[in-house]
Amino acid sequence: SQANPNLWTIGVEFDDGGDPDGVERTAAQYEAGAALIAAIARRWDISLDREHVIGHRELRADKRCPGNLDLDRLISASAERPLLVCLLPVRNGEEDLPGYLESAARFTDAVIALDDGSTDRTAELLAASELVTTVITNPRREGYGGWDDVANRQRLLDAAAELAPEWALFLDADERIDAGDGEALRTFLTTDALRGCAYGLELHRAWGESADHALPGFTWVYRLFSPSPGMTLPERRLHFNPVPEQVPRRAWVRTTIRIRHLDSAKRLAARVAKYEADRKSVV
Repeated sequence: SQANPNLWTIGVEFDDGGDPDGVERTAAQYEAGAALIAAIARRWDISLDREHVIGHRELRADKRCPGNLDLDRLISASAERPLLVCLLPVRNGEEDLPGYLESAARFTDAVIALDDGSTDRTAELLAASELVTTVITNPRREGYGGWDDVANRQRLLDAAAELAPEWALFLDADERIDAGDGEALRTFLTTDALRGCAYGLELHRAWGESADHALPGFTWVYRLFSPSPGMTLPERRLHFNPVPEQVPRRAWVRTTIRIRHLDSAKRLAARVAKYEADRKSVV
């Protein structure tokens, strides 16, 4: 007797309203299906090809489903989806970018960056990096006046939705994820992470010009989530967790993955000046 295919396959249901041949498949169905198939393939190490992604009707001749579904389009969209992209808002990050990009290359598939009017070599460094797939620019300006953190991060979120990664992580230029935590992050995303959740990482401050002295304790920062078109960030201007409003607070979950935040007296003074400029612009 033939083996039951339900014992060695994973089924994905596409709604057709009871009409598998007449229904017109939507872009949203292809997008959601590609995301799910990509996640399943990564988790179980399944090849994305027509030998491994097949229609129900190809297993059983008496089935008509999934009718009118372009499996080649679905496979192509699944294979092209990066697992993780980093979203980087940066201004005058010339000193930080080489270390940032070296660190990010260990765990992310791409970086989407927003150059917020830099006056140094930030734009040049971003353009030269193969890891940076998208660069959004604000007009060059002197000083911190005109800084709008929420608007910048929203533009990055919109760009991430267009790239359609499975996961997005806001990671600033003065932050690093070390090799061990980067490996743990990718393992987590391909095994236990749930797309409807936002995840918190431990933010540890490293103090000194060489950032070699770790301060005790850490802060939870929620930066990791699965992006989709139409997501919006909250309107708070400063010190907010950039989690889309569409992810409810009850779905925010902590992890033990660590971010190392580079800090020093010089960096602290620059942040204070930036926040002061933002306060004056609001008043």
